[in-house]
Amino acid sequence: MNDEILLKWHTYRYFAYERDLARRELSALGISVHAETDKGIVVKRQSITRDKLSRLTYFSEIVGVNGIPIIPDQAQHESSVFFAVLGDDAGTRKQSKKQQTRYSAHGLHEYKGKFNPQIVRAIGNLLGVERGNFVIDPFCGSGTALVEASFLGWNALGLDVNPLAVLIANSKLLAVKTPPAQLLKITEKLQRRITRIVGLESKSSPSLREIEKVVGKGCLNLLPHVEYLRQWFPVAVLGQVAGALQAIDAIVPRKLRPIYYVLLSDVLRDVSWQNPDDLRIRRREDERSNYPAISLLLESMRSKIELVARTANVGITRTTRQTAVHGDSAVDLARIVESSSKKRVDFAITSPPYATALPYIDTQRLSLVLLNLVEPRNIMRTEQSLIGAREITARERVEWEKRLDENYDNIPRDLWRLCRRLLKAAGQNGNGFRRRNTPSLMYRYFTQMRHVFGNMSGLMRRGGKFALVVGQNATNLGGKDFLIDTPTHLCRVAEENNYRVIEDIRLDTYQRYGLHQKNAIKTEKLIILSRR
Repeated sequence: MNDEILLKWHTYRYFAYERDLARRELSALGISVHAETDKGIVVKRQSITRDKLSRLTYFSEIVGVNGIPIIPDQAQHESSVFFAVLGDDAGTRKQSKKQQTRYSAHGLHEYKGKFNPQIVRAIGNLLGVERGNFVIDPFCGSGTALVEASFLGWNALGLDVNPLAVLIANSKLLAVKTPPAQLLKITEKLQRRITRIVGLESKSSPSLREIEKVVGKGCLNLLPHVEYLRQWFPVAVLGQVAGALQAIDAIVPRKLRPIYYVLLSDVLRDVSWQNPDDLRIRRREDERSNYPAISLLLESMRSKIELVARTANVGITRTTRQTAVHGDSAVDLARIVESSSKKRVDFAITSPPYATALPYIDTQRLSLVLLNLVEPRNIMRTEQSLIGAREITARERVEWEKRLDENYDNIPRDLWRLCRRLLKAAGQNGNGFRRRNTPSLMYRYFTQMRHVFGNMSGLMRRGGKFALVVGQNATNLGGKDFLIDTPTHLCRVAEENNYRVIEDIRLDTYQRYGLHQKNAIKTEKLIILSRR
């Protein structure tokens, strides 16, 4: 037994794919498995190093090294959410009943459709990503891969068309790289300042005069696009928000302000007249004249900054650089990568948009407008600019249908034939305008992804690995169901752009989206490509 080490499972229930990935990690790291028990996996001591142990994703602790249990970095991150450390006794822990995905800065702001951070670490081990390697996420969203890169010592660059996503991603990175004592001190000082205006919540409908008496005369005029915002927020809430922004600007150093803007953004939907249970911007049925914006913000600051501080020294590498940039990977990728790095891309890890993506801009428009990231008149145009967007004008649809008809953009012929079948079915009676748009949207999506793979191929070193987590789509046209096997279709696009498929791993997951349950993605695939 002295030659063996036990890698213990967590006590929570795993999905089958997670244990499969755990075994794949061991193989990729060159760790020899001796046996598997209900408690975990027994490995040979000679095949493992402390560095390898720290990189493992799905184990709670390592038993058998000098008799002292080793807690992998990932387990320490997850334990920060649910484990209670009492005094100096670091061994006193409370086991979580489920996997934690919002540790450290990952929970700073909700963002629909993101993959969980454990997947990023596991993929990194499968691909063989080492400290100092250059990793790119061409669809970085709110920065899950970038934050994990900061823990794992990868240089990383992310792109996204959604300016709020870029702000969230960079704010998370800023939070994990700021000394925790400084972050906690600023937060405490800011909380004291903001608490002065919490009284605005106690009145059901305070007048503008009462609001200005607390926050300051003309406070609402300090908000951008205030007339638009007044259509979606009670005046009392706008007063609270204006007071919070004033406090942030007065208390927080300029460099760190984005962290607190993002925390404020995360509570906006819950204190607006937008229905928080709908991805589209639809109004509540029970509109109120006031909501507790300050109380929600105070609680958010307390809990989320504390989470960041708890794991500030676990795995973080300050000698590497991670950043998110606003840009379209189908158009701007080469320019942005070449301007930010002299090196070729070693690896890419991403969860790309689906053929009909979530309406990110519509869902987040209040934050985008309040933080002056998008003007109200440009909301729809910004939505349409997303790869996989569902929005398209009638004129654009006709133009894309013409391109589809002759395969002007030269997508793989089997995908072209699929789009033609969709076009034929969409022309039948009984299809509304959204269904009628499906063929042109699908063709546009594959065209855009063709450009992304082409750009990535030109930037990535030969033998570089590209991992994608993506699922299927389904649609009904003319009374007929069509399954859009997006993972397989993207493999075809990639193969025509100098990649070969190495692995195709099925991931049976949790319900991916909390909203619109009937359309939620339950099965996804991890596709691993290699640059030829």
